[in-house]
Amino acid sequence: MTTLTTDRLSSTGLRAELLDIVLADLRGPAAGEREILDERSVSDRYILGRLAPRRQRSRSDDGDGAAEEVITEDDLDGELATAGVDGEDGSGEPETNLAHTMQPNSLGMSFVCAADADALQVSVAWGRYRREVGKGEEYTTAKGAQRRIWQREPTAVTLPPVPLTEGRFTQVPDPEQAEVTVDGLIRRRNDGWHVTVFLVNGQTEPKQNRDTAWIFQVELAVESPTGAPIFSRRPTNAVGDDPEMQGMAMRYRNTVEFAVGHGVAVHADVDPENPHRAHRIVTATAPSYDVPQTLPYVPPGLETDMRVLAGVADGDFGAALLPLVDAYDAWIDGLAERVTTSDSDLIDYAASAQRAVEQCRETSARIRAGIELLDRDRMAAAAFRFANRAMADQRVRSLYAESVRRGDPRDLTELEASPGNHSWRTFQLAFILLNLVGLTDLTHPERSELADLLWFPTGGGKT
Repeated sequence: MTTLTTDRLSSTGLRAELLDIVLADLRGPAAGEREILDERSVSDRYILGRLAPRRQRSRSDDGDGAAEEVITEDDLDGELATAGVDGEDGSGEPETNLAHTMQPNSLGMSFVCAADADALQVSVAWGRYRREVGKGEEYTTAKGAQRRIWQREPTAVTLPPVPLTEGRFTQVPDPEQAEVTVDGLIRRRNDGWHVTVFLVNGQTEPKQNRDTAWIFQVELAVESPTGAPIFSRRPTNAVGDDPEMQGMAMRYRNTVEFAVGHGVAVHADVDPENPHRAHRIVTATAPSYDVPQTLPYVPPGLETDMRVLAGVADGDFGAALLPLVDAYDAWIDGLAERVTTSDSDLIDYAASAQRAVEQCRETSARIRAGIELLDRDRMAAAAFRFANRAMADQRVRSLYAESVRRGDPRDLTELEASPGNHSWRTFQLAFILLNLVGLTDLTHPERSELADLLWFPTGGGKT
């Protein structure tokens, strides 16, 4: 079992190390590239990133392993027959051999290479495990016999470049395992070369030591022989006339799907100079994504302290809260200028971008109306003060309760003294303000609008 380091780490470092430990235990190799496993079965030890043999024996007739369903022999041509011939909507992707078993014998990916690309290079890596007699006292039984162990042998091969011409191709990475092959299909389309590549374990499982025909810690990668960013966006469903879908396409215009995995996830190394191109695509048996940290911006002069807002006098809310709207309006003006700039990447999304600007201005007007309401409606102002006082009490008490749970009770006076312990984030305050007019006026048009009710699990920021 892999263990945590004793060195002091940041929370980010500790999280990364914990992830590495979990993946090493689930995918391996936990003890290094040439590890020795003193266990009965490798396929029971590692459950991620493995490929079973194509021809797998039943395990119900002997004691070599647990009972297991037999895999029927499917022709790989079935996997590649539809590869690269999908329509512009992305349908018709090839399938892996999962029809009769939960143990796949292949994994792959489909992607698009630019029309001017002339070659593709495939790299593969995996580990095979041989059954051997252990050497050393640690593998000696009480009766003096040597136990049998599994010895890992790594394979990592960069294959010769494949010319981008229509047709199928097959490559053998390791002559010692000639039935483990890279099989692919290349088709030419208007937007470039549509390619599907699979790594296939075509071996036959032996009657004894069956895990010798499995391959583990499998990785498949593709790139240009020159390292050029040859991978481009895959065709996606047409956006159509739906304004919401058009807006989403605009907002995520630089978030590109370069490949789709078959039986596995994929990761693309995006060109830092052009977000619409990628240098390399690699399979990922345990995919992850780093979400950029967002630091809340507090406009100068904006009051976010709940205690202070709970004590604002009648008529003084504008001075405390209008800096929020002024900063928002300045940001909207900058956005509107981008929309009208000829060299902007929004040129192809002009209508959606203009619609987004208009929606922002509507939101700004609603926030401003909420602030004006507080300065003219004494009952709304009293309710707003009470809400701030209640939230401030709740925040401080929550921090105190958390400190008690951690075994280090904090002093309430100390917690109260820090404004950060009872302050709004800018977006929270804006959300409250833009809803105030509709909350206080039962006949307001906003109360008759349709709303989509969204649900998502804990951790999404509902509070």
